[in-house]
Amino acid sequence: DCNDARALSYPGASEFCNSQDDDCDGTTDESDAVDALTWYRDADADTWGSASTTARACTQPSGYVSRAGDCVDTNGTISPSATETCNSVDDDCDGLTDEGVGTTFYRDA
Repeated sequence: DCNDARALSYPGASEFCNSQDDDCDGTTDESDAVDALTWYRDADADTWGSASTTARACTQPSGYVSRAGDCVDTNGTISPSATETCNSVDDDCDGLTDEGVGTTFYRDA
């Protein structure tokens, strides 16, 4: 027992994000804590992360964000919150390109 004042702290106990050494291994709030969060790498700093690169931690790691969905994490102008423009690129990460945008042409008789 590493903390007689805490009944929930003992070798083999589950670790939680609570600034306590619940499992008596000498560290607190490890990445395998029961309530650790999943964070998503945000390489382009647009506040959207890539679901393919994650980290579990009790606190937000540098370069990671809490929401995934960025389809091009190397371009800060492309994200689920971006506005779609007519440029042959899926700007808003919805799987469609240039939807709802374009130019109106008029017939010249």
